[in-house]
Amino acid sequence: MEQLRDDHGAKGFRFMDALVTMRRDYVRELCKEIIDRGVNLPWECEVRADTIDEEIMKLMRDAGCYYVDFGAESASDRVLARMKKKLSRGQIAEALALTHRLGFKTKVFFTFGHIGETLADARETLRFIRENARRISRLGGSIGINIFPGTEVEEFARECGCLPADFSWSKPFHEPRNSFFSTPPSVPILIQPGFGWKEMYVVRYQQLLQKARDPSVLLSYLRRLGDPKTLRRLGRLLSGPFQGGAAA
Repeated sequence: MEQLRDDHGAKGFRFMDALVTMRRDYVRELCKEIIDRGVNLPWECEVRADTIDEEIMKLMRDAGCYYVDFGAESASDRVLARMKKKLSRGQIAEALALTHRLGFKTKVFFTFGHIGETLADARETLRFIRENARRISRLGGSIGINIFPGTEVEEFARECGCLPADFSWSKPFHEPRNSFFSTPPSVPILIQPGFGWKEMYVVRYQQLLQKARDPSVLLSYLRRLGDPKTLRRLGRLLSGPFQGGAAA
């Protein structure tokens, strides 16, 4: 950090460790070293809701941490348990309340379409997001769980018939409807009986309605209307339900 600051003019850092707060002794040593050396630069890192408390967060703040990322994934206890996330809705809410009270910015990731998830579960997560909007600086995540070889998701998809009967990883795959959810068309996503294309579109548009209530988001889009990338994205959003009969 010192070398990047002094030799290359770095103004801040983002730790790419998937869970900086996994070990309390590591966090304490890291923050103490940053403070003792007078690094004095802002930084961001990823945490889990059940690995932080007021003591650790205050120490991290004193060492320059101002932004933390949470992989919440869902606010449905049923979905969290099925994912083996070992977190509860209550723990996520408590962590967001703590970081907000201490002045941290937060990015929180929510994903939709997990094994066994229903539209009711997804709406529970959307309600949680609305209830905690002032504690969440930025939302991240996705709709539609990607299927990859050798995973539990692939096994489930094959067992329940969620993949085409002739599907093979050695054959080309193309699903144009994926683009609406920012997933490459070449990657299969989990389309299951209780959470199919229709449910995914419902969740996507509810997300957009939530964003539309934020004046800063609307202003940002208006400023970028001349940008070709923004126009293409807007086109995908408007045409989404009509791609490949997605509403069926």
